[in-house]
Amino acid sequence: MINVTELKEGNIVKILIDNKGMGLIKGDTLQVIKTGFSVWDNMRYADCKTDKGYTFEIMKNFRDFDLVF
Repeated sequence: MINVTELKEGNIVKILIDNKGMGLIKGDTLQVIKTGFSVWDNMRYADCKTDKGYTFEIMKNFRDFDLVF
């Protein structure tokens, strides 16, 4: 499971399960491009970019992502 509070810019995150809704396939990697704290949700977040150039946000601790380095 990934801990969003531990992520830093430049970290690589690996996808552990397929997620067709987000266009992610098991084994894909994401690079963390920005981290921060959302006052709206009162949660930490990490903006990640896929190999294909898409950007999306991780806001909670998920079992389908793993920090590679």
